[in-house]
Amino acid sequence: MTQPADDLGNAGNEALRRLFATPGFVKLGMPLQAVCQVASGKDKWVLVAVRGRNFASACLARDLWNLEVMEVLTESLEFYEVNVGNEYGLELAKSYRVEEENLPELFLVDPQTLHKELKIILCRQHPSIIDGTQVVEQILLFIDANGSPKQRTQRLLSEAHESVDDENAQLGERITSNHGSVVEVDLDSGEAFQRAKSVERKEKAPRPLPIEEITLDAWHQEVVSGVNCFKLRCRLPKSSLTLTLKPETPVRVLISFLAYRVYVEDTTSYDAPPPSLEIRAGFPPKMIPIPEPEEEGKEVTLMKWNGLKSGEMLTVHLRSDKS
Repeated sequence: MTQPADDLGNAGNEALRRLFATPGFVKLGMPLQAVCQVASGKDKWVLVAVRGRNFASACLARDLWNLEVMEVLTESLEFYEVNVGNEYGLELAKSYRVEEENLPELFLVDPQTLHKELKIILCRQHPSIIDGTQVVEQILLFIDANGSPKQRTQRLLSEAHESVDDENAQLGERITSNHGSVVEVDLDSGEAFQRAKSVERKEKAPRPLPIEEITLDAWHQEVVSGVNCFKLRCRLPKSSLTLTLKPETPVRVLISFLAYRVYVEDTTSYDAPPPSLEIRAGFPPKMIPIPEPEEEGKEVTLMKWNGLKSGEMLTVHLRSDKS
């Protein structure tokens, strides 16, 4: 029995609609911060897709989301799609420096910091056809190399500690070697005598003063009901940490502590805490000015630091221009 032409047309339209429809595992219509909060709780990366008004953007579901392997990747990823056709999508695209003429654009975001970690290169079989297998391969390579967000953070923290431990061990070996050595000197040999005097002068030379440890112990605030505190998550070049501080903590003290942490985690690169830091916070992450030191008793505190709120992530960068 022949199926009516209208039924065939309706079936074809439904199949076409499903082919271009965004599947349910892709988050839509919510802020990226909310998606990242969910992803952070599940220890997943966030795959962000910024789409535009062009046909290639309309084909994201056909070329990517509806690939069978994408369902498998939901174990490691939260999928998020935003359109520059609305105000929020346009703002997000600008904050991540996405150019509208290059849409669609995909990138992986660390849910703990909202930083773009990997821009996905879109290989095209045709101007309007994205090679989905190439996209999947780039994502898998990234996950294989980094693990989950928390695994990578723990690895970076471990590497930083190992670096400090190795540096201390090498310093101990050098001190033991210097103090345990015996130099035999032939007093009739002027060259040998000069070498001995040279060693003696080096050992008597003043050693660099040790860097004084900087802590925030005096400003730590226990989390107690009814007591105000300033909670900050900080991402340094080689580690991450969470601080719970008194709102009256001077900004100067926090900056000194962060600089000290950068130093102790990479003593091979720094002889002292770096004097110039750049702090980024908020969404999208933006640089917040570090206030100049003021007279004692008039310093800027965390609760009066413009651009910073309790609960935010601070990202610490090193500035190349030393002031």
